[in-house]
Amino acid sequence: MKKNKVKKIIIYCVSIIAFLVLLYFSLDILNDFYSFVKPYGKVEVDIKKGSSTAMIADTLNQNKILKYPMIFKLYVKMAKQEGKANYGIFELNRDMGYREIIAKLKEKSLDIDVEKFTIPEGFTQSQVIGTIVSKGVGNEESFEKAITKNNFTYDFLKDIPQRESRYEGYLFPDTYEVFKTEEPTSVLKRMLSNFEKKIEDNNIEEKAKAINMTLDQAVILASMIERETLKKDDLAVVSSVFHNRLKKGMKLQSCVTVLYALGSHKSFVTIADTKVESPYNTYFITGLPKGPVCNPGVAALKAAVEPTQSDYYYFYSTTNGKIYFSKTYNEHLAIIKKYKGGTGTDAAE
Repeated sequence: MKKNKVKKIIIYCVSIIAFLVLLYFSLDILNDFYSFVKPYGKVEVDIKKGSSTAMIADTLNQNKILKYPMIFKLYVKMAKQEGKANYGIFELNRDMGYREIIAKLKEKSLDIDVEKFTIPEGFTQSQVIGTIVSKGVGNEESFEKAITKNNFTYDFLKDIPQRESRYEGYLFPDTYEVFKTEEPTSVLKRMLSNFEKKIEDNNIEEKAKAINMTLDQAVILASMIERETLKKDDLAVVSSVFHNRLKKGMKLQSCVTVLYALGSHKSFVTIADTKVESPYNTYFITGLPKGPVCNPGVAALKAAVEPTQSDYYYFYSTTNGKIYFSKTYNEHLAIIKKYKGGTGTDAAE
């Protein structure tokens, strides 16, 4: 009798456990199906062309949009929705139920309205925004608002002082693909994230510290080098001129900083131009300007922190882009006289 009683108790307990397990999975599946209490979170999902229901289910599972691919496949089959999903990029929420997911995948994908644009090295923040807006992405007002209102949480931005053009120097020049409907904040984050990756890949911050510069100072110097130089072979030598002048306490006297202070492009800088009172004008101030004068590329950033060792204190750029370097002021004056009309250190007319 006792054995039978014990056996009944064991069967009862096992049945209860089995029932609870079944109930748990049933509720879990129903939650996956109906989305009762799934966590909210937007995610972009790439559905490849020719994807089967099984492939779509696996992609959704990998992106944590659904938990049970097999159940989803069964539902799609029963709902007679097989082969009706589009391909491309879709923005889904992780709290969607199966019906919402299917409906979303039947809509037009986001990448149908993708725009591709290239930001050249040396473009200013205003030129960058102008380029993006010209592609039909946002408008100047929305970008200015995004720049003014957003405090992006990148480590490299923490110690940057407030400036008129907040992200000048940090909108990395490159080729980008964005959605026409993409928010300006998202586009700016892409560019800032690209900058972060490039400086990490090239150890720019560590190299700047090694020569007693902050990252921001390196970016400022790189922006000047970028605008002063047309040929990559000259970047590190131009950098050496600026480093030599900084060490000696000389004014940098860079014409590109004058142009930035003036807010306009001119074929040459006059003596009157160099007298403009601006924290960006290196004829007016000693040391580096208040901030970058453009957005430099990797080569200029590397040149800023790895200058060539030289005894040059002057350089002069001719109108065809050739740069002449000088050790003394008299040598420099002779070059200016010979190639009148160019730019460089102390080259204003």
